[in-house]
Amino acid sequence: MSCFQTRAVLRRLSLACVLAAASTSGHAQSSYSLTVLKPPSKGSHEGQYGGEAPPSRTLIDTSDQVITTVNDVYKYTYSILTWFLPQADIRRFAHRWPAGTGASVSGSRFGAEPVLSGGGNDVYFVPSHTGAKVVLNRNLLDAKTSKVLGNYPPDVYSPTAVNTSGAILFRGTAPWQPGRTQPAQPLGGDGWDINEAGLVAGSVGTNVPQRMQAATWRNGVWQPLPQQAGVASTVLRLNENGQMLVMRSLTEVCRQAESGPFCALAAPQVFFRAANGVETALLGEGDSRRLGRTLMNNAGTVVGCMGPASSDQLFFDLTPWTNLGVCSAPDARAYIWQKGVLSDLASHVASKGVKLPAGAQLTDVLAINDKGSLVVRMIVGTAHSLVRLTAKP
Repeated sequence: MSCFQTRAVLRRLSLACVLAAASTSGHAQSSYSLTVLKPPSKGSHEGQYGGEAPPSRTLIDTSDQVITTVNDVYKYTYSILTWFLPQADIRRFAHRWPAGTGASVSGSRFGAEPVLSGGGNDVYFVPSHTGAKVVLNRNLLDAKTSKVLGNYPPDVYSPTAVNTSGAILFRGTAPWQPGRTQPAQPLGGDGWDINEAGLVAGSVGTNVPQRMQAATWRNGVWQPLPQQAGVASTVLRLNENGQMLVMRSLTEVCRQAESGPFCALAAPQVFFRAANGVETALLGEGDSRRLGRTLMNNAGTVVGCMGPASSDQLFFDLTPWTNLGVCSAPDARAYIWQKGVLSDLASHVASKGVKLPAGAQLTDVLAINDKGSLVVRMIVGTAHSLVRLTAKP
């Protein structure tokens, strides 16, 4: 099937899904309360330095508590080279802010040790959908009490998701549960998300880019999603209601290099897949913008960042951080997608009566909970901050 035919098929799917998407249940916010999440007194939010490394996540739980990673002072060192003036050793820590709707709120460290970085620049801080469990470094913790519930073994790495039951998913390894003693089992594909029922979302057939196929996994068996020939795809997110976010690359670009021809993927698009299997493109026909981060709650609301089209960008893989660089671009903007309509987040919250600071830009959404509360990056002039938009029912 040609690229043109593929686009036509997906366009028909998109049109067919408008009514289905419109019936998606969700929490309608009457407004939001805006709260600035103050960074550590001697540190800063990572947003000032280009953003977090994948697959680090930000958590906003059902009570609107927030946990994310920040730069903070680990210790001070002294050296004769600096005339014995103290030099701050800045490292990355998990930081927690309590719920509240005041103008600003201070936080505190969640865990005493710096957040580790491992292979592929992975940051080991991953929360569950509900926020009840988090993976911090190699530990599984209860987010409310900070109690360590287990330590995953050294034969697995790069955690990508965790559910409330404590099952930790790794990109290429089957989910691990506390108390497991047997060696890790290969997943046979890429796993990006896991829900409370243990259903894994990701892709199979990743050795050749154009053969990546969105699929779900349960109990050792992959179930590929329907796909047209020549289209690469992966499931980025899934929720408890059978809804998914699917990234598809409709175009394969082949070029001649010194070592011979090579082929890569271009023009990835993101689709909302309803429980009945019908898909809707988040960006409408002819919209050339790129979506960076894509997050979804159980109500089917999708949030993240978007930016203008890139003139020449190729991919050899489709992952949750494909296009994530869009989020730290100067012209990045936060978006919200509800019931088939994608809106600029700043315009959306303004329509709900939220008064942003003069000149403020909302550039990215880092987290969403099932109430619709958000953690957002905001820029005012040259000042970067994290803010919580607490949903009012």
